[in-house]
Amino acid sequence: DSCVTATTSGFIDVVSKCILAKIKNNKKSAHIFVEVEPKYNEDILGMMFGIDKFGIKLLFYFAGMALMSFGVVVSVISDLGVTPISSIPYTITVVSGMDFGVATMIFSVLMVLLQILILRKNYKIVNLLQLPIGLVFGAFLTFCGLITAGIPTPDSFVLKIFLILLSTVFVAVGVFLYVSPGFVPLPPEGF
Repeated sequence: DSCVTATTSGFIDVVSKCILAKIKNNKKSAHIFVEVEPKYNEDILGMMFGIDKFGIKLLFYFAGMALMSFGVVVSVISDLGVTPISSIPYTITVVSGMDFGVATMIFSVLMVLLQILILRKNYKIVNLLQLPIGLVFGAFLTFCGLITAGIPTPDSFVLKIFLILLSTVFVAVGVFLYVSPGFVPLPPEGF
C-alpha cells in the first residue's frame, strides 16, 4: 500500500504513477490511498478574477466577517438570543441604548486591553491588529443593523425559529470563511 500527498492539480498524475508502480511490482491487488491537500479554489478564483492568493484569502476573511455580522443581526431580530461572543455587547446595547456595532467596538478594545494586562511581557505586538479588526466587525454590525432596520421582530414562534436557524447558517458559513485564511482573530477570540 502506498500513500501519496498531492495537490489537486497533480492528482491524476500521482494516481496514474501509483497504478503503474503496482502493475510493475506484479501485485494482484492495487490498493492506493491518495491524500489530497485541501485548497479552497484559490487557483480557480485567481484565474477568473486575476486576484493573487493573498487577495483571495483577504476576500474570504472579510466576506466571512460580513456574513457573521449579518447572522448576528438576524439572531437579534429573531428575539431568541444572540451568539455567545456578542452577548456582552448586546447587553450593553439593551441597557444603554447604544448602537450594537459601537458596543462591539468598545468591547473589542476592552478585550485587547485585558489581553495586554494579563499577558504583559508575553503579549505579542502583532495581536494589536485585533483592534482594527474589532472595529471593522463593529462597523459591519452597524451596517447590517441599518439594512435590516425595517424588519420587525416576528410574533410567530415558527418564524422566530426560522430566523434563528437562518442566523446559525450565516454565522457558520461566515466563521468558516473567516477562519480559513488564518488571519488575526477577533479580540474576544484572541482573549
